[in-house]
Amino acid sequence: MRKGSLQLSVNAIVVLVLAITMLGMGLAFTKGKFAELGERIEVPEPDYPATQDDPIVLPVNEIKLKSGKQGGFSVNFYNEGNTRNFYACVVCGTTYSLTTNTLRTVTQVKSGDYETFKILFTNPGGTGFPPDGTNICKVGFVETTNAVGTEAPNCQNGDTYVAAKQIVIKVQ
Repeated sequence: MRKGSLQLSVNAIVVLVLAITMLGMGLAFTKGKFAELGERIEVPEPDYPATQDDPIVLPVNEIKLKSGKQGGFSVNFYNEGNTRNFYACVVCGTTYSLTTNTLRTVTQVKSGDYETFKILFTNPGGTGFPPDGTNICKVGFVETTNAVGTEAPNCQNGDTYVAAKQIVIKVQ
Protein backbone atom coordinates (compact mmCIF):
# COMPACT_ATOMS: atom_id res chain seq x y z
CA MET A 1 0.00 0.00 0.00
CA ARG A 2 1.29 3.40 -0.88
CA LYS A 3 1.98 6.02 1.74
CA GLY A 4 -0.09 8.70 -0.12
CA SER A 5 -3.27 6.60 -0.22
CA LEU A 6 -2.94 5.74 3.49
CA GLN A 7 -2.58 9.45 4.29
CA LEU A 8 -5.70 10.17 2.18
CA SER A 9 -7.71 7.51 4.08
CA VAL A 10 -6.67 8.91 7.47
CA ASN A 11 -7.61 12.45 6.37
CA ALA A 12 -10.98 11.23 5.08
CA ILE A 13 -11.72 9.51 8.40
CA VAL A 14 -10.73 12.60 10.41
CA VAL A 15 -12.91 14.85 8.23
CA LEU A 16 -15.84 12.41 8.54
CA VAL A 17 -15.54 12.28 12.36
CA LEU A 18 -15.36 16.08 12.57
CA ALA A 19 -18.37 16.46 10.25
CA ILE A 20 -20.48 14.04 12.32
CA THR A 21 -19.46 15.82 15.54
CA MET A 22 -20.37 19.24 14.12
CA LEU A 23 -23.70 17.89 12.84
CA GLY A 24 -24.52 16.49 16.29
CA MET A 25 -23.64 19.76 18.00
CA GLY A 26 -25.75 21.70 15.49
CA LEU A 27 -28.75 19.42 16.06
CA ALA A 28 -28.41 19.68 19.85
CA PHE A 29 -28.21 23.49 19.65
CA THR A 30 -31.27 23.67 17.37
CA LYS A 31 -33.28 21.31 19.58
CA GLY A 32 -32.40 23.34 22.67
CA LYS A 33 -33.42 26.63 21.05
CA PHE A 34 -36.77 25.20 19.87
CA ALA A 35 -37.48 23.80 23.33
CA GLU A 36 -36.71 27.20 24.87
CA LEU A 37 -38.95 28.94 22.33
CA GLY A 38 -41.75 26.43 22.97
CA GLU A 39 -41.78 27.32 26.68
CA ARG A 40 -42.42 30.99 25.87
CA ILE A 41 -45.25 30.48 23.40
CA GLU A 42 -48.58 31.77 24.64
CA VAL A 43 -51.98 30.79 23.41
CA PRO A 44 -52.91 33.13 20.53
CA GLU A 45 -55.65 35.72 20.72
CA PRO A 46 -59.12 34.62 19.67
CA ASP A 47 -59.68 34.75 15.91
CA TYR A 48 -63.05 36.43 16.00
CA PRO A 49 -64.60 39.24 18.03
CA ALA A 50 -66.94 38.84 20.97
CA THR A 51 -70.54 39.74 20.18
CA GLN A 52 -73.82 40.27 22.01
CA ASP A 53 -74.71 36.61 21.29
CA ASP A 54 -71.29 35.36 22.40
CA PRO A 55 -69.92 37.90 24.94
CA ILE A 56 -66.83 35.86 25.86
CA VAL A 57 -64.61 34.40 23.16
CA LEU A 58 -61.69 32.18 24.17
CA PRO A 59 -58.95 31.08 21.73
CA VAL A 60 -59.32 27.45 22.83
CA ASN A 61 -61.39 25.50 25.36
CA GLU A 62 -58.31 23.99 27.03
CA ILE A 63 -55.19 25.83 28.18
CA LYS A 64 -52.02 23.82 28.90
CA LEU A 65 -49.51 25.28 31.36
CA LYS A 66 -46.19 23.92 32.56
CA SER A 67 -45.89 23.82 36.33
CA GLY A 68 -43.63 26.63 37.53
CA LYS A 69 -43.43 28.34 34.10
CA GLN A 70 -45.21 31.50 33.00
CA GLY A 71 -48.09 31.12 30.60
CA GLY A 72 -51.27 32.83 29.67
CA PHE A 73 -54.05 33.45 27.24
CA SER A 74 -56.20 36.21 25.81
CA VAL A 75 -59.96 36.48 25.89
CA ASN A 76 -62.34 38.82 24.07
CA PHE A 77 -65.18 40.34 26.11
CA TYR A 78 -68.22 42.18 24.71
CA ASN A 79 -70.00 44.87 26.74
CA GLU A 80 -73.67 45.22 25.87
CA GLY A 81 -74.35 47.79 28.61
CA ASN A 82 -73.05 51.30 29.21
CA THR A 83 -69.33 52.09 28.93
CA ARG A 84 -67.79 50.67 32.10
CA ASN A 85 -64.56 49.35 33.60
CA PHE A 86 -64.08 45.59 33.96
CA TYR A 87 -61.52 43.07 35.08
CA ALA A 88 -61.22 39.38 34.31
CA CYS A 89 -61.36 36.66 36.96
CA VAL A 90 -60.28 33.05 36.69
CA VAL A 91 -61.75 30.76 39.34
CA CYS A 92 -61.18 27.01 39.54
CA GLY A 93 -63.71 25.14 41.66
CA THR A 94 -64.57 26.74 44.98
CA THR A 95 -61.02 26.71 46.33
CA TYR A 96 -58.79 28.43 43.77
CA SER A 97 -59.31 32.02 42.75
CA LEU A 98 -56.36 32.67 40.48
CA THR A 99 -55.34 36.09 41.66
CA THR A 100 -52.15 35.54 43.65
CA ASN A 101 -50.35 34.15 40.60
CA THR A 102 -52.20 36.09 37.90
CA LEU A 103 -51.44 39.46 36.36
CA ARG A 104 -54.58 41.32 35.23
CA THR A 105 -55.50 44.96 34.79
CA VAL A 106 -58.71 46.98 34.80
CA THR A 107 -59.85 47.79 31.25
CA GLN A 108 -62.59 50.05 29.96
CA VAL A 109 -65.00 48.48 27.48
CA LYS A 110 -67.21 50.85 25.51
CA SER A 111 -70.91 50.19 25.10
CA GLY A 112 -71.59 47.80 22.20
CA ASP A 113 -67.89 47.05 21.72
CA TYR A 114 -65.39 44.40 22.77
CA GLU A 115 -61.87 44.43 24.20
CA THR A 116 -59.16 41.80 24.43
CA PHE A 117 -58.06 40.96 27.98
CA LYS A 118 -54.70 39.24 28.54
CA ILE A 119 -54.34 36.96 31.53
CA LEU A 120 -50.83 35.92 32.58
CA PHE A 121 -50.21 33.13 35.07
CA THR A 122 -46.93 33.88 36.81
CA ASN A 123 -46.44 30.64 38.75
CA PRO A 124 -48.61 27.70 37.60
CA GLY A 125 -48.52 24.91 40.15
CA GLY A 126 -47.29 27.28 42.89
CA THR A 127 -49.01 28.30 46.11
CA GLY A 128 -52.56 29.50 45.48
CA PHE A 129 -52.73 27.78 42.09
CA PRO A 130 -54.69 24.63 41.26
CA PRO A 131 -52.70 21.43 41.59
CA ASP A 132 -51.03 19.74 38.64
CA GLY A 133 -53.57 17.96 36.48
CA THR A 134 -56.85 18.93 34.85
CA ASN A 135 -58.82 21.79 36.42
CA ILE A 136 -62.25 22.98 35.32
CA CYS A 137 -62.25 26.75 35.72
CA LYS A 138 -64.42 29.74 34.98
CA VAL A 139 -63.37 32.97 33.25
CA GLY A 140 -65.66 35.78 34.31
CA PHE A 141 -65.85 39.55 34.03
CA VAL A 142 -66.64 41.82 36.95
CA GLU A 143 -67.62 45.50 36.75
CA THR A 144 -65.49 47.83 38.87
CA THR A 145 -65.06 51.51 39.70
CA ASN A 146 -61.27 51.12 39.83
CA ALA A 147 -59.24 53.24 37.41
CA VAL A 148 -58.29 51.88 33.99
CA GLY A 149 -54.79 50.38 33.91
CA THR A 150 -54.63 49.66 37.63
CA GLU A 151 -54.14 46.16 38.93
CA ALA A 152 -57.43 44.32 39.22
CA PRO A 153 -58.77 43.54 42.71
CA ASN A 154 -58.72 39.99 44.01
CA CYS A 155 -61.43 37.77 42.60
CA GLN A 156 -63.84 36.20 45.05
CA ASN A 157 -66.00 33.13 44.58
CA GLY A 158 -69.05 35.28 45.36
CA ASP A 159 -68.32 37.92 42.67
CA THR A 160 -71.22 38.83 40.41
CA TYR A 161 -70.11 38.22 36.85
CA VAL A 162 -71.48 40.24 33.96
CA ALA A 163 -70.55 37.21 31.81
CA ALA A 164 -68.69 33.96 32.47
CA LYS A 165 -67.48 30.96 30.49
CA GLN A 166 -65.96 27.60 31.42
CA ILE A 167 -62.40 26.67 30.45
CA VAL A 168 -60.17 23.70 31.22
CA ILE A 169 -56.68 24.49 32.55
CA LYS A 170 -54.20 21.62 32.53
CA VAL A 171 -51.11 22.11 34.68
CA GLN A 172 -48.33 19.64 33.89
